[in-house]
Amino acid sequence: MTKYPSIPTYHSLDPRNGRLLDEAVRFASVVVGTEKVDGTNSRIILLPDGTYLLGSREELLYAQGDLIGNPALGIVDALRPIADNLPAVEDDHIVVYYLEVYGGKVTAASKQYTGGKRIGYRLFDVAVIGDYQEMSGWDSQRVAAWRDAGGQQFLGETTLRRTAEDTGLDLTPRLFEIDATEL
Repeated sequence: MTKYPSIPTYHSLDPRNGRLLDEAVRFASVVVGTEKVDGTNSRIILLPDGTYLLGSREELLYAQGDLIGNPALGIVDALRPIADNLPAVEDDHIVVYYLEVYGGKVTAASKQYTGGKRIGYRLFDVAVIGDYQEMSGWDSQRVAAWRDAGGQQFLGETTLRRTAEDTGLDLTPRLFEIDATEL
């Protein structure tokens, strides 16, 4: 339920062969364009009991208090100090911070992002999951269908910027904001 959903392409895809169609995806409201940081999708999952989990997009790599974390791509080492300093969840919900971890040996392009093989990170989204207790009994297919249908509730851009500022996290660089009717 905390995995980041697939990001649709601007143009629809032909279900038969996966090629782009002329039909564009319709967006509502304001569209925010951000830089695509070439790193690895990572997440900090804050739980209602005050603990946290760290993960890549596909796997959970560390639970607060573990003696040994999965060293995959340096995610745990990069995110543990951040998670230790994030404010605890105040209500009965899960809060997920989505970050792109880059640099070090994360990808072939890592040397383009940091010097000295350092690892960096940028926040790109935050979700709040309020109905997690009901969902804990769902099978993986139902959770995936919920996620793919837009079930996760993400912060709006203004709240996301305020959250980044309040937590001292840098956002992925914003390139533009445009009204969806202008696309």
